Amino acid sequence: MKQQSKAKPAASTYDGFKPLGNLRFTFESGALDGWKIIDGEAGTPVSNHASLSKWKHKPFNHEGRFHLSTINTADGFSDKQQVVLQSPTFEIRGEQASFLASGGFNTKNLFVGLYDANSGKVIKAAGGPKGPQMKRTIWDVSDLTGKTAFLRVVDRNQGGWGHLTFDDFSVEGVLVASTTTSDATE
Repeated sequence: MKQQSKAKPAASTYDGFKPLGNLRFTFESGALDGWKIIDGEAGTPVSNHASLSKWKHKPFNHEGRFHLSTINTADGFSDKQQVVLQSPTFEIRGEQASFLASGGFNTKNLFVGLYDANSGKVIKAAGGPKGPQMKRTIWDVSDLTGKTAFLRVVDRNQGGWGHLTFDDFSVEGVLVASTTTSDATE
């Protein structure tokens, strides 16, 4: 009798991207590290899962061991979970910012947003590739040098691919005391 072998998940294929600056959000402590849940609930917002259970052959491609996720609940994965997570406030000092994201496309209910910390308005937004593997986004932020900003991972979508994973944000910048509340406009 031949013994069946269990399929191993595909190895992560992180792109090895060189950070675009000294300020990074990588979640490698396994915690939110200054990020806050400002709306909704998240079962396990920082994840060490390598892939979605139905997509083991397509790993997340996150940097390191941990990443931010809006799909992890206490009982597994679900697109039904809705949550908005916000980064610490920072001053942009570089010309480009970069991050990895997967999950659903950029819509008004599902996106990674860069917000002006003074006005609370979205400056830039992007989403996932409507798939499980994180893809790199690079934003030109040269016109924002000297401005304070924060990131939000906004998930108010419960449909298929109604989630986001996020990791490896980098920009030349410095953390600053928060100048806004959670009342920023979407």
